[in-house]
Amino acid sequence: MLATLGYRIPAEHVTDLLGQVTVYPWGDDFAGAWQRLPRTPRRGGAPATPPYRQLLTGLAAVHGQPVRIIDDWQLSDDDRAAGIKGMILTSDAINPFRLTTCLRTFERQLRKGEDLNTLAPALPSADTTRAFRDHITVAESGTATAPGWLFDSATWAIMARVGSRKLALDDNGPYLALRMDTDGSLLAWDDLVSNQWGADYTGYAMLRVTARIITLPRVPDLAVVFDAHLSRINNQWRGSKNAWIERDKPELPVLRVPVKNVPPKTDGGRWTTEAANHAAAIAQACGMERLDLDQDLPPRPARTRPLVPGPRVHPVGKGPGARLMLRLAEHIARTCPHLEPLEWAKDKHTKVKTPRRQVLTDPKDKGTETTLLVTPDIITGAVAAAGSHRLRLLCLYATSAARHRMATQLAAVASAAATALDDQAVDVHPGLVVSFHRVPELLEHGNRDRVALASDIEVIAKQETGTVVAWVETEYDPKTGKATDDAKNPVRRLLSRLDITAQFLATPPPPTTTDAPRRQPVKTTTATTAKADHPAMAAAADLLLRTTGVLHPDLARDILRDFLDGTGHSSVHLVGLHSRLQHSAVDGTAPKLVITATAIHAHQDPHRFWQVRMWSDTANRWVPQSAGIAHFHAGPIGSAQHGRRGAKAVQTRLHVESILDALPSGPVVIMIDAAALRSIYPGLQNHQFAVGALPAVSLTAQRDVAIVRCNTSREVPRPVHRHGGHQPGDPRQPAAPDRYVYQLASSNVWLFPKSSRIYRAKGGSIGARYTPWTLPDNLRHLLKDDWHAYTGTEIAVPQAGIWSERALVLLTARLCDHTITWDDRTLAPMPLHLAIRADLTHPDYRTDDEETNA
Repeated sequence: MLATLGYRIPAEHVTDLLGQVTVYPWGDDFAGAWQRLPRTPRRGGAPATPPYRQLLTGLAAVHGQPVRIIDDWQLSDDDRAAGIKGMILTSDAINPFRLTTCLRTFERQLRKGEDLNTLAPALPSADTTRAFRDHITVAESGTATAPGWLFDSATWAIMARVGSRKLALDDNGPYLALRMDTDGSLLAWDDLVSNQWGADYTGYAMLRVTARIITLPRVPDLAVVFDAHLSRINNQWRGSKNAWIERDKPELPVLRVPVKNVPPKTDGGRWTTEAANHAAAIAQACGMERLDLDQDLPPRPARTRPLVPGPRVHPVGKGPGARLMLRLAEHIARTCPHLEPLEWAKDKHTKVKTPRRQVLTDPKDKGTETTLLVTPDIITGAVAAAGSHRLRLLCLYATSAARHRMATQLAAVASAAATALDDQAVDVHPGLVVSFHRVPELLEHGNRDRVALASDIEVIAKQETGTVVAWVETEYDPKTGKATDDAKNPVRRLLSRLDITAQFLATPPPPTTTDAPRRQPVKTTTATTAKADHPAMAAAADLLLRTTGVLHPDLARDILRDFLDGTGHSSVHLVGLHSRLQHSAVDGTAPKLVITATAIHAHQDPHRFWQVRMWSDTANRWVPQSAGIAHFHAGPIGSAQHGRRGAKAVQTRLHVESILDALPSGPVVIMIDAAALRSIYPGLQNHQFAVGALPAVSLTAQRDVAIVRCNTSREVPRPVHRHGGHQPGDPRQPAAPDRYVYQLASSNVWLFPKSSRIYRAKGGSIGARYTPWTLPDNLRHLLKDDWHAYTGTEIAVPQAGIWSERALVLLTARLCDHTITWDDRTLAPMPLHLAIRADLTHPDYRTDDEETNA
């Protein structure tokens, strides 16, 4: 059995666990008044009516409880039929004076002081009769279903129960008090994790527990999944997008607000930070305590706590560790006994064989896995199978240190690379050519005309008749993150337009004497003690294996195994279909839908190389992997003509169908990103699972097609402990997942759990043996590391085709476990992983810059 942080909410206990919600529904009057608000300037775009979410900050501030604002698309059909256009949700009725004053002040701020007061009179009174149980039904597919607003608000009562008692970290403590914030999360506000770097810098982080309501295919009850994070606290306002503010009354939830930086009003003044969306003015008008922010933050976090933005070096690593996750599961069992843990079971037929890793150089530390050495013959053989007679590798560098690192890695693959001179093409192996080029001006950060600086590279690209890839140096400072006018993305796009796919090797900036780095001291190394250059090894493997689409024949055989036995087919196309909605940096501009697709043509014949292809909108056909990445990276990301709803969803489906119809002949297994595509294809949604529309409609009519839905989002229950088998000596320590796929009882949902390679390495399981609060003093330096817990991939099969569900699940698990370049399991199976990676490395890729587990 596998224990997770996922729980069923039994129908007979819904009222006890969830209670009811207070709703302020609005109709045409309020919606019309909102549309008549002044159009406000948008960053980089034309003025537009403010979104409803701007009101949320003020409502949460004056009410002091979690609040949600629901737009039309999250309403139920009954609500729409009743003329409701949207609603405000909260746990208890808002004080009428504060609600009216909030709306009136918000409007007055938008109108620059003019008090027309059109919003407040248009909002109906509260509906306090909505019980959650009355809005949960069971769909035709056997899955629990509910309107969108329920998923946004039904966790509040559960989280109140979880926070009603202190969280015990071990039998005799310590104990963490949990306080709710206005997002509905629980915070260990008074029990911070700290780690000191040097004499003047101590970093702090805070435990945050989250919950979300989910459904599972063919499960008639709703479920709730929990998770825990370490939110790292910023010691400055610069870059922060959100902050917590403690209220004067400790029994009130901590206020979480978006913040904005305000430029100085006079020459020589200082930048300041304030709560966004007029929250401070609203609180003042309601006679509440101040919401101004402490501009000079104290050494130890106090009343106001900004979050660390984005990936940034910090004295405290990310993640609270596996032991904390198990303690949280025990705490939930004590505080919410009516929640039923999801039951995940395995049998002897669902074991996944230990994989072999394909590598360019044989590592000293193999772990428990054996390795498959990818030789130049295998690389050139795979390139030839893709239709190219040779592979040209350009090494573009600025510093001698980077050149040395590149040459060292390539010499381990083909020794002739060690003697290559600059600007000379060297045949290091038949069909494999390497050349080094020093181009510091091209690679230097800053705003410059790089096209002219790349003229020599352009000549090479035009003269080369084979496939060209580039290994490129980029300067990166992990203390400060991405540089202003960073050269990496412009260089990637420029090379892509020359049909050259790039992989980058990060090098630190030159040392300075003005600022002492806030780091742990680094021991000097000698030639005899120097460690392997793992970043360079990983970059070389990513370039020559993933980017080029190279799979060792023995790895291919381990993946396919008996999947085609008895089918009458000798090969199969393994397709990964990924989608993501990218919001524009220009406010008011329509978001773009990104679609990437990768196909691996898997052969039963062990002597045939597997071809890795990617869909190219540029060529309007499937092309070799490296060409597909270059085509994709050369142009703008996504399309505003595609979307997830309405007419745009129809256009998206037509586009996806054309991509799949263009596949070469043969059976197909499509592995789909669940969270990204379920609103486009109803048959991927839990409540319409395998009943609604699915991809590959026309393809299914012509050949054998199976569809596998993969979910790696935060909806997937996090594994916390494995029962049975070998157990740790410490009975309070969680047992790591084993090599089995687990099936949910009475369901066709499967979970493939994993522990990371770092966790399994020597010392990596520190987070299973301790929590950050119980770490002995002599090990406190380990707080700087990321503490890994267990993760998992949820697998479900809406269309099995000619295969059994179990065969498809195990194939998907092997494609997660047997990776093309990574030295550990990936959450997504290989075809889908490749499609996701192409998106993540696009020059225009952008996402929320708040850290993922803040």
